[in-house]
Amino acid sequence: MAVAVLRSTLLSLLLLGCAARRSGDAVGGFGFEFEGGRGDTGLTAVLTRPNPRALKNAMTHPAARWQAFYAPGFIEPSWLNRDLLDSDAFRIEVYYANQGYFDARFLGWEIRHKSPEGKLLQRVRVVGHVEEGKPSRLRGDIALTGIEKLGRPLQRRLRSVAPFRKGDIFTLEAYQGALATLRATLFDRSYAHARLDGRVEAHPDEHAVDVTIDVVAGPACRFGAVTFEGLEKVPRDVVEKLVEVREGEPFSTEKLALTRSQLYALHVFGVVDIVPDLSDPASAVVPVRVQVKESKFRELRAGPVFEAETGKIALMAQANYRDENLAGRLWRMEQDTRAGVGVLVPSFSALKDVTPADIKPVVDVKGTVELPHLLGGDWAQLNEGRVEVGLEPAYTYFATSFAPSVVYAGFKKLRLSVGYRIRYYDYSDFIDLSVIEDSPLGLDLTDPYLISMLEQKAVYDGRNDPTKTTRGWYLSGALTEAGTFDEGNFSFLRAIGEVRAYRNILSLGKAKWDPEVVLAGRIGGGVIFPYGQPGGAEPSAPYAERLYLGGSNTVRGWAANRLGPIVRTEDLVDFGGTLDKASYPAGGELQIYGNAEIRKGLPLGLVGVAFVDAGRVWDKPASINFGGIQWSVGGGIRYGTPVGPIRLDVGVRLGDDPLFAEEPRIAWHLSLAEAF
Repeated sequence: MAVAVLRSTLLSLLLLGCAARRSGDAVGGFGFEFEGGRGDTGLTAVLTRPNPRALKNAMTHPAARWQAFYAPGFIEPSWLNRDLLDSDAFRIEVYYANQGYFDARFLGWEIRHKSPEGKLLQRVRVVGHVEEGKPSRLRGDIALTGIEKLGRPLQRRLRSVAPFRKGDIFTLEAYQGALATLRATLFDRSYAHARLDGRVEAHPDEHAVDVTIDVVAGPACRFGAVTFEGLEKVPRDVVEKLVEVREGEPFSTEKLALTRSQLYALHVFGVVDIVPDLSDPASAVVPVRVQVKESKFRELRAGPVFEAETGKIALMAQANYRDENLAGRLWRMEQDTRAGVGVLVPSFSALKDVTPADIKPVVDVKGTVELPHLLGGDWAQLNEGRVEVGLEPAYTYFATSFAPSVVYAGFKKLRLSVGYRIRYYDYSDFIDLSVIEDSPLGLDLTDPYLISMLEQKAVYDGRNDPTKTTRGWYLSGALTEAGTFDEGNFSFLRAIGEVRAYRNILSLGKAKWDPEVVLAGRIGGGVIFPYGQPGGAEPSAPYAERLYLGGSNTVRGWAANRLGPIVRTEDLVDFGGTLDKASYPAGGELQIYGNAEIRKGLPLGLVGVAFVDAGRVWDKPASINFGGIQWSVGGGIRYGTPVGPIRLDVGVRLGDDPLFAEEPRIAWHLSLAEAF
C-alpha cells in the first residue's frame, strides 16, 4: 500500500512539473524578411550575401525544437528569450558588416503567434526584419607596402596571389584569406619571419573599401639543425629518410608539410608536429624540431558480416589484424579473415526451400606483408597471399595464390608496382563440366589449373578520404601476362582499368550553404587477348579468369556476374532427359561499365543515394556493340561505421534485350563499403 501511494505521489509531482514547464511562448521557427528587397542582385553579391540559415547560425538563441510540439511533456521546447534576441540583433549587424554590408540595419523582431488562444504552450514564429542596403566593394587593388626590396618576380607573385581585386565585394573572410595567402607565399620563398599588418578603411556612404597591407619580410632563411622528440620503438634511421628538411637548404613550408604528411603516412604516430624555431626574428637560420607521439602499432577488429544481393546470401564472422611496426622495422602486416556460410537463392521467398545441402562454406583469408624502404626511401617489397573457399552461381571452388611484388611510391599520390602471381584453382560441386564445355562459347574448364602471371599496376589516389570520399580523383590500371606450367591449356594478356571522380557541390561556387551533396562517377573496363594454344587449339582464358559484370560493386540492378554471355542448358545439344533447365554466367573477354551517383547527407548519420549504372560484357572483343550496353537506375541508403558504410541499394534494370529476358527486373544489394 505504501509503495502504491509513493508511486502515485511521484507520478503526480512529475506530471505537475511537466505541466508547469509546458506553459509560455515556445519558438516554432525563425525567419527573416528584408525591407526594400535584397540589395545588390549581382551574381557575386548573391553568392556572398548572408542567407537566412547563415543569420540563424550567427545567433545565440537556441534553435527551434519541432519535436517538442509532437511529444509535449517529454521534450523541452526552445522557450522564447527576449534578452537573447536583443543581443542577437547586434550580432546580426556585425555579421552583415563582416560580409561587406556596412550600412545594414536590423529593424527589429516580430513575434507571430501560431497556436489558438487559451493553449498553455504557445507556439510562436520569430521573424527578424533587416534592411540590407548595398555591399561595399574594393575601390582599388590591395595596396602592398614594404615589398620594394624584394625581387621583382616575388613582387609580381605577391600582387597576383591576392584572392580579391578591385570591384570585388569586401568580406572579412576574403580579407583574412588575403593575409594568409600573402604570408604563405613569403614563407614558401624562405622568408620565415615575415610579418603582415593590414588596414581596412571603410566608406559606407560610397559603399567602398580601401585595403592596405604592410609587409615586413625579414631575412631570407635557411634550415638549421633537425632534432627529434618522442621516438621510442620506431627506428630513427627510417624516420630520418622521410624527413624532407635538410640543414643548410632554403626554408620552405612545403617541405615542412611534406615531412608531416609522410610521417603520418607511416600509421605509427598519433601526433606529428614539425616545429620551426622562429623565436629569433633576426636570425636567418631556422632550427626544426620533429615532435611525434607513437600510437598503438597493433590492432584487432572482429565482428559479424552479412552480405546479400539478388541470387546470393552470405553470413560470416570477420577478424582483421594489423601490425604497423613488425619486427620493430616499420614493416606492415595485415591479415583479414572471413569465414561463414553462403547460399544461392533467387529471392528471399525461396529461403524456405533451402536444404542443408544447399548451404556451402565460404572462407576468405587474405594476408599482406609490406617491407617499406627496403630497397631505398621510395621503394617497398610487398607480399600478398590468399586462400578462398567460394560460392559462385555454377559451382563452388577452392583457390589459393601468392604474389610478391616491388612497389615504387616516390610520387606524391602515385604507386607503381611490378610483380609475379602464382594461382591454383579447383572447381568443386560443379554441374557436369561437359554441359558448359559443350556450349557454343567454347569455355575452358580445365580442372584444376595452375597459372602464373606477371603483373604491372599503377594507382593514382587523389581522394581526400578513402572511406568517406567527397572530392578528388582515383585512377588504376593493371596489365597481366599469364600462362600455365604444364603443357598448356591457355595463355593470355589481360588489361583492366578505371577512372573515378568525386566532387562536392560546395566546391562548385562560393555558396554559404552546405548541401552535403557529393557527385561521384566511374568509368572502367577490361579486355583479354588469349594466345599461343598448343596443338592448334582455339586460344582461351580459364572460365574463372574471364571478365564479369553485375552485382553490388559494378552494375547494380543485375545479379552478380549476370550482365554478359549466359549459358542455358536448354540451348545445348544434350539437353533432354537428364539436365535440369538452368542458366549460368559465362563471362567474356571484353567489358565496359560506368556509374554515376548523387550522395546526399541525411539526419541520424545516414546518406541517401540515387544512381545510374551501365555496362556490358561481350564474349569476344570483335563482338562489341555499344547499342547493346545495358542500363539500370536505382537508389539506396548508407549508414556510416568506423570500417566503412553499410550499404543497401535497390536497382531496376532497363531495356528489353532478349538475352536477359529471364533476369529479374529488380535487384537488391546489401554490403559493406561504397560501390566505388
